[in-house]
Amino acid sequence: MLALTPAGRGSYGAAGAAVAENGVKKTGLEKSVSKIHVEESDEECGFAAPLRRPGSGYHVASSESSVLLTIMEITAQCVSAVQLSTEGHLMSADQPTILATSGGYKPGVRTALEFNALVHHAVELSGVSARAPRITHLGTASGDQRWFNNDISEAARVAGFELKHLNLFPMPNLGDAAELEAHLLAQDVVWVNGGSVANLLAVWRVHGLDHIFRRVWQAGVVLAGVSAGSICWFDGGTTDSFGPELRAVTNGLGLLPYGNGVHYDSEPGRRLLVHRLVADGTLGVTHCTDDGVGLVYRGTELIDVVTEVPGKSAYIVSTAAGEGPDAVASEQRLAARLLH
Repeated sequence: MLALTPAGRGSYGAAGAAVAENGVKKTGLEKSVSKIHVEESDEECGFAAPLRRPGSGYHVASSESSVLLTIMEITAQCVSAVQLSTEGHLMSADQPTILATSGGYKPGVRTALEFNALVHHAVELSGVSARAPRITHLGTASGDQRWFNNDISEAARVAGFELKHLNLFPMPNLGDAAELEAHLLAQDVVWVNGGSVANLLAVWRVHGLDHIFRRVWQAGVVLAGVSAGSICWFDGGTTDSFGPELRAVTNGLGLLPYGNGVHYDSEPGRRLLVHRLVADGTLGVTHCTDDGVGLVYRGTELIDVVTEVPGKSAYIVSTAAGEGPDAVASEQRLAARLLH
């Protein structure tokens, strides 16, 4: 369960946006841990500036030519009407962007919850200005619970966001696959809530969202989320989708070619399992977040580590030495930049 920690954050008006020497040697999780290799980095992460999405144009690339469409505001209907060649695709940013987190919410003042700094940062990464940010929330991993949808809607109202829910239970509420894609292409941010990542991935594939989200990502819509909504964008990670005992999931969408570890500081079993899975090759290099931390990717490159909670970090876990039962993993800590 994600712990909600209070922290302040500005809101968006209706008309615009404010703008860890030895590794873990294990053959199973039940084995004892020796030492976790941690390489500390006291510097702020020296990544490039966060990606900004242009607000003035969308680029259509085809095999024959490139056409620049200048669009002041685009709606789902407009996207549906754009005539693209079979080889072409709609581009709205130089490179795709993902914000993968273990946070995003805080207790509300007059509502059950409010969006914390990570959700606001997802909006900032989109570059939207001069109007209310458009966000679509997916609660697939928890079965599209309507009571939680209501809490998210209230949080969006407080923040000044224009938010819609894409529900897949009992059936898609926003139309068929083509209509879902058109809607998602017209968003600034897609935010995916936590729950069962195994179930989420299965349901998304039934509805073709695995392919749709790749195109939406390539088009520059910011993809973001918490817990299951973080793991889904990667090759895989650790999950309690199958029961209380944590297990590996390895059939993520693979937009980001790494494993992903969430709730790294609040659920100790996750750290141990990540080390074992990386050491035995089940997961490749794995990027992990403490609660309250987010990882920003431009394309498939990690460019920034941010946090809404002071003192939290991210980590990169990779194979260090050995093979088979003698394999060990090493962990590098990445300092996170505090969001205000």
